[in-house]
Amino acid sequence: MNDKLLLQKRIKFPKQSIGFLNFIHPGYEIVEDISEYANPLPVGIIYTGVYSDDIVSKLNSITKKWIIVNDHHYDLDLSTSEGLLKSLLPLQYTKLKNSKTDSLYVYTKMGYDSLLEKVKTSLVSNMPLTHDNVAEQHVFSLFSSILGTRDVLNAEYFTLVNKHNVSAVTSAILTFLNKVQTNKVCGEKIPYARLIIQSNKRYGKRIHSAICRFVKSKASKEIALYNLLNDLNSQSK
Repeated sequence: MNDKLLLQKRIKFPKQSIGFLNFIHPGYEIVEDISEYANPLPVGIIYTGVYSDDIVSKLNSITKKWIIVNDHHYDLDLSTSEGLLKSLLPLQYTKLKNSKTDSLYVYTKMGYDSLLEKVKTSLVSNMPLTHDNVAEQHVFSLFSSILGTRDVLNAEYFTLVNKHNVSAVTSAILTFLNKVQTNKVCGEKIPYARLIIQSNKRYGKRIHSAICRFVKSKASKEIALYNLLNDLNSQSK
């Protein structure tokens, strides 16, 4: 996935869904008051505070990797379904818009949160948007494979992950592991909730140490993620 997707952009985006921006840009800190910000070397900043004429220069003095979320001063409007598709999946948006089957209408009339999940799955799997759950099943199967044999994990991993989507898959994995670690199932669909509970029982207490090894790894992104999953897989027996 393009890690510069929204870099140095002012965007209109629902603040209640701000976690989605962290999915696109893992490690970016959500900051509301820049005057109290003290980290000299951030991965990046998602600024959600009051907009001022000098906010861009203030952000640039800290890092060139920033995103501003503001309802009144923006370059891109991601608050609508069509704006979301146009900004994040421009090639697919153009194809849908030019389709004679009215495909774009299906997605623009979909609930915003549901569309966010569709977009997330498309970015993770590097597959086109889909009306069904085929693409979602690929991601779910990777999560499930941690509980399986090494051969099952390998098959799912190498089917899904490549150099183009490894950052997005990593973000999805870390989000899932956070839910497993906290055993957070509120609001999740039944199959997903069951997987979280089962995973928590099998390797929940070991996630922290596994992620610490992952963070310290000097291997490439693909290998580091593969090693993390294998680490959890070997501990889940």
